[in-house]
Amino acid sequence: MVPFELEFCEEAQLLQRLCFPPPFPKEDLFSRDDFLFNLRQFPEGQFMVLQNQELAATSTNMIITDSAWSNLSTWENLVGGLHIVNHNVSGSTLFGVDISVHPKYRKMGLAKKIYEARLGLARKLNLVRFATACRLPGLSRYPDLSPHDFGRKVASGEIVDLPLSAFLKIGLNLQMVVENFMNDPESRHCCAILEIPL
Repeated sequence: MVPFELEFCEEAQLLQRLCFPPPFPKEDLFSRDDFLFNLRQFPEGQFMVLQNQELAATSTNMIITDSAWSNLSTWENLVGGLHIVNHNVSGSTLFGVDISVHPKYRKMGLAKKIYEARLGLARKLNLVRFATACRLPGLSRYPDLSPHDFGRKVASGEIVDLPLSAFLKIGLNLQMVVENFMNDPESRHCCAILEIPL
């Protein structure tokens, strides 16, 4: 785990396409320019993992205020878009905007290492929590199940949803499922909200 470096912006853009294939909307993937902007906006909050000199994972993070965290509406309103313009150094919450792990490097514990780095940064900055919003791609397989019931069933272990199940295993706590949170047909536009108090 190392700080994200400027020279990997283009490779990070390619990694996004591998990690979020269709039907995830292409226009909602981070571009080279987005990575560049976010690196300048909050350099210590951007991480990457290299394996065999190849970019294996990236992590985009920002700081948000208590007000922003308690008034969740949409991903766009919370983050500010693919440029993390709502990053606020006076905030209390480290928010995990994105995590991308190359398909061939999954199940190697890289996501766990990223979360350990995120928590370490949040503690270093004396923040009160780490939080994130998680896609629910498995939700599309259960059209008769409400998003909230789906979240509860994943949390209880009755259903496996790859991202949410992995985040719960790492130790994040499911707070709620928010509908119409982001442009993501596969997740029925819903997101699970998770946090770890510090």
